[in-house]
Amino acid sequence: MASASSNNKCYISGNITGLNINIARNNFFYASKKVEEKGLQPVNPMSDLSYSWEHFMIRDIKLLFDCDYVFMQKDFFFSNGALIELFISIILKKKIIYESKFQKTMVLLITGIVQLIVGLVFAVLYASDFLSRSNRRRLQSGDILMMLLLIVIIGGGLIMLIFK
Repeated sequence: MASASSNNKCYISGNITGLNINIARNNFFYASKKVEEKGLQPVNPMSDLSYSWEHFMIRDIKLLFDCDYVFMQKDFFFSNGALIELFISIILKKKIIYESKFQKTMVLLITGIVQLIVGLVFAVLYASDFLSRSNRRRLQSGDILMMLLLIVIIGGGLIMLIFK
């Protein structure tokens, strides 16, 4: 599954806060086994939990940066930390493996909806600004570029929604 250029490391993300520590450890152990079955080297952030949440998030994000893959456990939606890790993984274009196909679909739908909403909000704001100054000047190249950018953002959101 991993490419030759890959470092083969897979960060494991999931819910810890609020769970019984033994349940959380078992979830991460089980996820490590699934990652190994895919031929990847698991990077398990579970350790001594005597530090603050913030301390662990900083440490875990550093671990995440060193991995090409991220395994999202099925309970990640219940964890602020795991959602932050997912967001960072998307931005860094990590290869994300979801324990549940339903979650993958939900993440794509939510991402598409957010992208569509952001594009529409920017389009309305830009149109409002353009119309307020349109009587003073003509359409310029910057205006055309901004409109093209908005079309790409909105189009990308629609494509993600339609094709999941």
